[in-house]
Formats: sequence, C-alpha cells, structure tokens
Amino acid sequence: MLYTAGNTVQAISQQTGIGYSTIKKGVSRGAIKLTLPSPSVPKISTISSRSEDDTAELMGKACRNVVERASKGNSTCPVEFGDHLDLQYGGVLLTLPALIANGILKGASRFELPKKVYYTVTQIFLSLAFMVMLRVKQLEQSKMLSCGELGRCLGMDRTPCVQTLRNRLHDFSNVVDVGQWSLELSRYWMSEDKDLNGVLYVDGHVNIYYGKSVDMPIRYVSRMRLCLSGSTDYWVNSAIGQPYFVVHKTENEGMIKPLTNDIIPELDANVPNQPSTEELEQNPLLHRYMIVFDREAYSVPFFIVLNKKRIAFCTYRKYVKDKWDISEFKEYKAKDIHGNDVTMMLAERGTYLTTKKEKDKPVEGIWVREIRKLGSNGHQTSIITSNHMLSITAIGIYMFARWCQENYFKYAIESFGIDYLTSNFKNSIPNTYTITNPDYLYVNKEHKSISRKLTKQKQKLAEKVMEIAHQELSKKRMEKYLSQKAELLQNVELYQNELEAIKRKKKNIPKRIDVRDAKPENEILTTINDQKQLMDTVKMIAYRAETSMINHIKQYMSNPEEARSLMRRIYQTTADLKLDIQDKRLNVLIHHSNFAADDDIIRKLCEILNKTQTVFPGSDLTLLYKLLSDK
Repeated sequence: MLYTAGNTVQAISQQTGIGYSTIKKGVSRGAIKLTLPSPSVPKISTISSRSEDDTAELMGKACRNVVERASKGNSTCPVEFGDHLDLQYGGVLLTLPALIANGILKGASRFELPKKVYYTVTQIFLSLAFMVMLRVKQLEQSKMLSCGELGRCLGMDRTPCVQTLRNRLHDFSNVVDVGQWSLELSRYWMSEDKDLNGVLYVDGHVNIYYGKSVDMPIRYVSRMRLCLSGSTDYWVNSAIGQPYFVVHKTENEGMIKPLTNDIIPELDANVPNQPSTEELEQNPLLHRYMIVFDREAYSVPFFIVLNKKRIAFCTYRKYVKDKWDISEFKEYKAKDIHGNDVTMMLAERGTYLTTKKEKDKPVEGIWVREIRKLGSNGHQTSIITSNHMLSITAIGIYMFARWCQENYFKYAIESFGIDYLTSNFKNSIPNTYTITNPDYLYVNKEHKSISRKLTKQKQKLAEKVMEIAHQELSKKRMEKYLSQKAELLQNVELYQNELEAIKRKKKNIPKRIDVRDAKPENEILTTINDQKQLMDTVKMIAYRAETSMINHIKQYMSNPEEARSLMRRIYQTTADLKLDIQDKRLNVLIHHSNFAADDDIIRKLCEILNKTQTVFPGSDLTLLYKLLSDK
C-alpha cells in the first residue's frame, strides 16, 4: 500500500522500521509484492477475482498489507476502500450509524495498548460488532466467515483471526476496568432514553456450566427445572427490554444480595429525573424510581428497606391462598408499552404485609397496594406494589411488560449467545460468600424420605380402619386385620419418632455456611471474567443498535413482528462498494431482496441512515446508502 501510494523503498524502510535489505530480500523471494502506482482508475473487483487474490497471498489468506504486517506494529492497518462488486456481508454496513450512536466506540481510546499492534482499537471493536451482527456467537465461529470479504467491508485487508481477537480481549481486560466502561455506557443509555420513566426491570439468567475444570456452585435452572452448575447474570432492562447493564455472580446467594450491593447503588446514582430531597419530603407517597422483579426477590424485610430508601417496587405476591369475589373486578382499557390497545379485568385492595415472628425481634410491616388481574380461565394473578402514584392500569401494564425482559433473554441467547463463554481463563474470587451447607442438604434429604414413608404408612392405616369399620368380618379375619392395624400403628409411631428426632437435628444445623469452611484449602475459581463482560457489552450495543433500526422501519411493515427477521437477512445481503474520492464518499449499493415490499423498507432505512452523515471511523469517507437500482 505504501509503495502504491508513491513512496520509495527507502522511505518505506524509514516509515516502518524494516531494514532496506530485508524488504529487498522479501521482494526477490516473492513474499513482498511492490505494485507500481498507477494513475488509472482502479479495476473493479468481482467476487471470483477477490477470492483468487486472497488465496494467492503468501503471508496468509487475504494478507495484502504485507509491509505493514511485517513492520511488527510500527505501521498499523490502513483504512482503505475500493470499488467492489457483489461484496459479501455488505449489508452489515447499514448497522454502522446505529452502532456508533449506541456507543461502540465510546471510550474506546482507553483501550489503547502500550505495545505496538497491527489492528487499531477501533478496528477490533468494529470487527467484533459486525461479527455479532452476523450472528457469530463465539469467536471460533468467525472462522466460518470470509475474512477477506468482511475485511473489505471494514476497509481492512482481512478481519483479525480468532487468536488475535482472543489476545486483544485479554489485553483489553488487563489495561482497562471493563466493568466500569460498561457502567459508563449504561449511564449514557439511561440519560439518552426518553421513555425510561423511572421504571427498571431486574431479572436473573443462569449460565449453565458443562465443564469440569472449575467447581461452579449449583443453582436451580427454572427453564430446565433442574439444579445445575453455573453462574447467574442479573440484567437491568427497560420496559421494552432494552438492556442497560448486567451483574455477573458466581455465588448462588439469591437476587436480593446483588440488588442491594450492586444494582441499587448504581441506579441511585444514575437513574435520571429523580425527585429532589425537598420534593420527597413534601410528598410522602413520592418515590425516586421503581424496580420490577419476579418472586425470587420476594421478601417483606427487603420491601421495608426499599420503602425507607424511597424506592418503589412491583412484583408478584407469594403465598396467595384466597380468591377475591368476581364482583370486585372491573374492566379497564388502556394502551400497553408498544401502543397497542389492551383490556384487563382488575381489582385493588390495600394489604398489610408483616415479617415472620422471630425471637428477640419486633414484627415489622408495610402497607402495599395489591392488584389482581382476572384471567379468562378465572385465575387471579396477584401483584403488589409500593407505588401509590401510578394508576391501577399503569401498574398492571408495567408488571406484565416484564415479559419483554424474558423475550430479550430468549432472543439474545438464540441470536447473540449471551450464555456462551468467551475464553477458558479462570478467575479467582474472594471466599467470602456463603453456600448451602452439605450437612443440611443430607439431613433435609433424610427428612423428606421419612416424611414420605410416614405419609404412606398413615394412608395404609386409614385404609385398614375403613375396611374394619365398613365390612362384616369373621373372627379369624378380624384378628388378622387387627394384627395388621397394630403393625401399621407401630410403624407410624416409629416414623414419627424418627421424624421428630431428625427435625431437632435439622434445627441445629445452619442452612448456609461460609465457603471457606467447606473448602478451606482450595482456591475459589470461576469461569466468569472481564473478557466475557466485554463481549456481553458489545452484544448489548449490537442489540440496542438493531432495536433502534427496527423502531424506524416497523411503522412501514404490515407485520412488525418480522422486523428482526428482515434485519438478519439484510446483514447477509451482498452489496457493491463504489468509492468517490472527489466528494469523499463511499457509496454502499445494497442488492435487492426477494420481495418488493422488503426493498421499499430497505429504501426507507437508507434514507434515514443517510441523514446521519456517518463518516467511517479512521477515514474521511461519508457513507451513502442506496439500493442497487437507485443509482
């Protein structure tokens, strides 16, 4: 590239730090090709000619920048575009304005490494983002993409290989606090989100660990109804499912602890438009913001703590045994978070929740609003909230909008692989958390076993008593029945004694113990590391970018639910690139789809993206998007 630009071999040697004789030897052996500068217009490449050129490179597949690569970091990868026909993955260039707007390069300068490298930080982040958009769930899957074709979409000779990406992620996690970078992005998203309205959703997602190199704690996986090894990610999302940040936890201590220690302090400091201290003092019913969660965080003491902090909560009520009279329910009509008309049968009461009675502890309580939704099958779903400002319909809509977060989990797992490991690097974590006591588990298992046996014996005894009472038996048969009854009574008494003994034993065994007591000599390791945190953040940016584009096009679609499917097809679409050096413009000509209706939507999307006047990072070229026939 340097020689083509008009530099002499001596000048190239001085710029790159490569010896003059080394370059000469490389040229004589055919390892370095020096192409004379040509005043003519560059030849437009086709997919077959590009394949031949990429394969012919002696340094490696599509390694065209031989001099820059051989400079050992003295020269970085140049951002250079050319004219190309039928470029694979050209459609993914449509995502660039949305990726930049959602912060893919925000704070990227902090990831600069002290050592010399070929790929810049910007090129690494854009490569990762484009790969995620193309549904590369693991770095190894990038091998399935054409490195030369995707590289040309990025203005590079080729995309980084898997090992390079792994090395750079490892380097990034060593020089930067990835968690802090991710939180800064979440603060930026919250400040830009006009529809936040102080309502946030928190839910846990279990990442199952199938390996054997680390002894990960066991936890219950509700989607599989099994107890398996793994870690838990606690996600914070908006009402429409947009992710803000995630807290990774190897310890299995429930949702309340990460909410208290990690999530709420972050929300306290960064949720926008919170009322002032004076406003809170003037209105005792006013709250700072509201968090919505499921029954995992149901705890009356926790509710009391939230209420004292002036944080409203909304969740499902546990231990509901009664049913309200049908006459209490009224029909309400409202619009959900997506603007659709909904009709709900709702009823409301005030409910006083109290803590359990414990020795030397006062019983505390809290007044909440209990709202019930009547289903078509007669089922009553109970919702409790400390938010006294919102209407009954708003509470119902916000609570049932929690499924948007579940939909995000499902889509992010299937499309982005948020539960995949990024590397095999093991992290050491402090042994300050608690685990379920193995002795308690063993005694609890015995308790359940004896309870089952006792229940079975009582059932047999009841059947025998019924037979004696309702049948006319001979003396001999009566003696046999009485003997069997006496034996059953003896078994019941025996199991009852065993059950009482094991209850006393169980009472003296703590349910949870410190992990240092269970594993005093072993180092506590986890597969969760900063590299996964970094990739999860890139995937969040990709999801938010895709959602922002969908929000612009779904109004033109007859079936908005197919918007994400259309976007996935667009990413894989081929495109022509035409370079306009005079106007400093890169024309991206998207090939047509199978349907005219989809072409109209792509045309609308191109018009919207062109208004952003996005300049490709590392160059002075403004991107101009068109359909191929709109030349």
